[in-house]
Amino acid sequence: MRYLFLIPAAILFASTANANNSLDSIFFIPKSKEIVSESSYNYSDATYKDGVNDKQELRIQTLKERVSFGITDKLYTNLEISYIDSNQKDISSTTGQFTETVNNGVSNPELSVGYRFADNDNNGFFSDLELSYAPNITNSKTGDSSKGGNVASGRSEYEVAGSYGMLFDKVSFKVDASVRYLDDAKTELMFDHAVEKIDSSIDAEFGITGQYKFNQNLSLNASLSQLLRGSYKIDKTNKIQGGDEVNLGTRLNYSIVPDKALVSVAYNYITVEDVHNTDSTGTVVTSSDRDRDEIEISFRYKF
Repeated sequence: MRYLFLIPAAILFASTANANNSLDSIFFIPKSKEIVSESSYNYSDATYKDGVNDKQELRIQTLKERVSFGITDKLYTNLEISYIDSNQKDISSTTGQFTETVNNGVSNPELSVGYRFADNDNNGFFSDLELSYAPNITNSKTGDSSKGGNVASGRSEYEVAGSYGMLFDKVSFKVDASVRYLDDAKTELMFDHAVEKIDSSIDAEFGITGQYKFNQNLSLNASLSQLLRGSYKIDKTNKIQGGDEVNLGTRLNYSIVPDKALVSVAYNYITVEDVHNTDSTGTVVTSSDRDRDEIEISFRYKF
């Protein structure tokens, strides 16, 4: 592993305990019969090299809606759906000419259910477990320079996630970990309508998030996470390895109406390990310099 997982020490100082579970809290979950809506816009910008040293420019815009409902004070459910617009340019290293590929549409919806096993008032810390399921409801189609595709994954996905954290007077922190199983997938290539078969794989992620609360309206988050991507094969021949990510992020939260309406602005810098494609003859093609920036604006409202 070439990346080291570092903990930002500046967010780990603390003082007097306070069990406030406000809308901007990193521990927030909806209470019984509460409905919370979170709408967000994310812009991702990446430039990298493919295996023949051509430059790839990838721009992704995502509109996401997440609705949460409190079944009890400890049990809750979430439904999340996204519209994604992906634009990729393949720029020749010799001529400077480029081809453009567009994939857009609605991604597979994700349904999750979570349970709070411990809270700050009763246990002195927070502990949650969440199970997620994203069903495969649309066939995956990958576009080319003449015809666009969609953003469906072509597979079902399952995830188990857990977290632990503590809340103090103005500072809180949370560590979390998750394992995600990605089922076998099929995707149609719009160029010739051939179908690629992608083997199942397992991703794992772990991270830490800290928050400093200036007052009831304003708070600042800092986070660091590591995503480990499992290897897989395409059509039982090409083996894909690499693509692990380290995400360093910050988020500024402002409560327009405390515990009712919240707006947040976030920035993430993501470093990505080289991706290696090994074919049946042992030839390796490497995609490198895949680091990217992400900016997100979100609005959370409690009904």
